[in-house]
Amino acid sequence: ASPRNYSKVAREPAKRAADLVTRTVRHIQCRSPSGTEETRREKIFSHDDTSVPRYNDALHQHSSLIFLPSRLSLASRASLFSLIMSWGLRPRLYAVTGFAGSFSNIMNDQLLGQHYLDDALRRFRDYKKLAERAFAQISDEDFFRTLDEESNSIAINMKHMAGNMISRWTDFLTTDGEKPERNRDLEFVMLPETSKDDMLAYWERGWQCVFDAVEPLKPEDLMRTIRVRGQDHTVVQAINRQLAHYAYHVGQIVFLAKHFKSSEWQSLSVPKNRSAEFNAQFQNRER
Repeated sequence: ASPRNYSKVAREPAKRAADLVTRTVRHIQCRSPSGTEETRREKIFSHDDTSVPRYNDALHQHSSLIFLPSRLSLASRASLFSLIMSWGLRPRLYAVTGFAGSFSNIMNDQLLGQHYLDDALRRFRDYKKLAERAFAQISDEDFFRTLDEESNSIAINMKHMAGNMISRWTDFLTTDGEKPERNRDLEFVMLPETSKDDMLAYWERGWQCVFDAVEPLKPEDLMRTIRVRGQDHTVVQAINRQLAHYAYHVGQIVFLAKHFKSSEWQSLSVPKNRSAEFNAQFQNRER
């Protein structure tokens, strides 16, 4: 049986972690000498003279896994771990969704996970800004212009991206990323009455879904399983999938905007034939 999240526990301050462990450890999974596994669930015990030795005996006899509530702060986890070790136990500590090993390893996993989430969120914001700096340079006419019958306009790219975002990131952790109400084919059709302001509002709505879903994620969420079109993805895989998808379409938006502006284009990165100058300026700023 999978451990559960205890949101009430997550809200307790770290200074009460030692008390929390005696009241909120719910899952002790033991391996018996014969190799069979027994899961004892909903064991609520008090830290008294009789209960602790009983659990000590059980855990000393079997190699054990102790599952802790997944929303505890790192400080709370540290206090919990210290208390468990003070009882003379040597369990492998899990943060419910897969962080295993010593407390130092869990700390490293948590730091790495948080770094990944912070960087992913930064990349999403960078892609949004890059596209906006590109289409800010073009006229309203070029905003809807296509190069040929088979190509997509900047507006169509934005409409498709926003439709994808709303579908993928709404109820991200709990529902399939391909929502039944989504009409993907219609995302590639620009209705005659659609204005640039309409598309900008839809664009903002899509990105808000991204940020609302990614910002609350915690390192322990990264190995959770979500579904996209019925296929299982870890949260890491789902984020990487969307990062690659959005980079692909933002590249198209930048290409089209640069094509339409031609010689009047204002570079969004290092201007052509000015790499040495840019590097020198960057190095001077670092000094």
